[in-house]
Amino acid sequence: MKLKTLILLLLLGATCYLFYGYVTTHFSQPALAYKSYVSALIEGDRSQARGDIVNDEALRAFDTHAERMQHLGGTPRLIWYEFISRKESPDGKTVQLVVLCHVRVDPEGEDTYWGKEDRRDRHYVTLMKVNSAWKVASFEDSSTLSGESARAMKRR
Repeated sequence: MKLKTLILLLLLGATCYLFYGYVTTHFSQPALAYKSYVSALIEGDRSQARGDIVNDEALRAFDTHAERMQHLGGTPRLIWYEFISRKESPDGKTVQLVVLCHVRVDPEGEDTYWGKEDRRDRHYVTLMKVNSAWKVASFEDSSTLSGESARAMKRR
């Protein structure tokens, strides 16, 4: 086997390995449930998220929709996800995800197809398997954490 052929086979193998990792991460059932939930969260549509949640704890993130949109600072155009970590429980019924969510936005007065600026937010999500479907049990991002701290300050 020639060196050139060996290098090409190694590159092909590495490409297939990376593609397999991407597909199994981004198109897994927990990831799809998370993405559906985040789409409803960005739109502020509680009714759309009702099928993707386990309990009302996951709906608390919708209480901070105004803060979230202010944090984004514009009209969302494109969303993509960078999965940082995934921890699955030993029984396989709970998954914890840490995701860096990228949202391309257009600031006030701008109108582009892809969005002019990139906003990033780290999401901490716990998903549970209910019957055969994955659903969001808890969700935290910078907007929900700041909203909870503001509510705690008001109680004092």
